[in-house]
Amino acid sequence: YSQFCMRSLMSLMDLGLYHAHLPEKPYYAPNGRTRYLSVPHGLYPTPPASAELKADLARRKLPGYTYMSILGKIREEKNYHLAIQALAHFPSLGLIIAGSASNSRVNPAHYRDEAQRLGVADRIIWVERFLSDAE
Repeated sequence: YSQFCMRSLMSLMDLGLYHAHLPEKPYYAPNGRTRYLSVPHGLYPTPPASAELKADLARRKLPGYTYMSILGKIREEKNYHLAIQALAHFPSLGLIIAGSASNSRVNPAHYRDEAQRLGVADRIIWVERFLSDAE
């Protein structure tokens, strides 16, 4: 049903925008009508990266660790608990969590407590605030 709906929808489109890679799905196949345009970073120009945040993270990273990151608003559906639990199984992995809580029901302290309980708190870099576009 999903493929039927997407094929029907795409047959009506003149232009389809996608980010960096157009998935190989049957509904994206050439249909003689729809043109596709890659827009790697969205429709808006990206500002230069924040040198201050980059320097701060470089200073706080542990040497020899590989870091993964979860950026943006802190929301339960981003599964922070799974990323924190993964640290316990991968001793050379670190985590950067950067962003502000999405609403008052989200409590980042809960995730900090879980990291402490699992013994991985020292491998998590927290930047707990709203991130600018450059950051």
